[in-house]
Amino acid sequence: MSRNYRSILRVVFLYLLFSVLWILSTDRLAHFLEVTYNFPKEIETYKGLLFVIISAALLFFMLYRELRGREADYQEHLAEIERLYLQLKTKNVELLDAYDRTIFGWSRVLEMRNREVKDHSRRVTELTLRLARYLGVSEADLVHIRRGALLHDIGKMAIPDAVILKEGELSEEERALVRRHPLFGFEMVSEIEFLRPAMDILLCHHEKWDGTGYPFGLSGEQIPLYARIFAVVDVWDAFTSDDRSYRRADPPEVAAEYLRAQAGEHFDPFIIEAFLKMLDESGELAPVRETVK
Repeated sequence: MSRNYRSILRVVFLYLLFSVLWILSTDRLAHFLEVTYNFPKEIETYKGLLFVIISAALLFFMLYRELRGREADYQEHLAEIERLYLQLKTKNVELLDAYDRTIFGWSRVLEMRNREVKDHSRRVTELTLRLARYLGVSEADLVHIRRGALLHDIGKMAIPDAVILKEGELSEEERALVRRHPLFGFEMVSEIEFLRPAMDILLCHHEKWDGTGYPFGLSGEQIPLYARIFAVVDVWDAFTSDDRSYRRADPPEVAAEYLRAQAGEHFDPFIIEAFLKMLDESGELAPVRETVK
């Protein structure tokens, strides 16, 4: 039997008991008062009114007591739900942190395989997040951008060392294999549910604005926004970092000039403009000097 049903039966039983006792006791009392003290017959009316008042007060007391108990139980239930919610929230944060640590570990494994790109993933991730914030991307989406940036080259793990670490020029077959690394990366992580929103960068960071990129030959706004953002940062880091043994780092101004020249061809012109403006505002890029004629 449910608690609600028991509560209703308890109130009904007490009310019936009070009513029976009231009728039995007050009828005798009224008769006694009429006979002994010659009370008027209106005493029956007064008895009825008094019954209504007392029974109403009794009902109020019983219902108030029941509702107060229910309120206490309800507040206790809410407190338990809040406690469980906080526990779940904490566990979720811990789980997401474990996910992100795992992703960072994967990126470090890839860099350990090729010492010439040491800290590349960390640098491009940090700068990509800066640019995304500058462009007004929401904090919720920044989580996926971070994961995509860290894993952008994870597909290279499927390419043999003989190709990835080759010092000389790659053959046509080898270049074709390297150009498949976005697809390899997609195959590696596509079954991981929480990484699916990060796939745009992983799959499309080598696409070009004019449609000459790979692996799909997308052009313009067909290329996902976050992949367009990352592509700019990736090339910027390749120019300005000094972790490649085969070339020295270029000054920021040289890299900026290359990005300007490639706006509308390799890169989204709007993103190039925003990126260079961001660097200029932060003092990381010397102002462009006009040529004196």
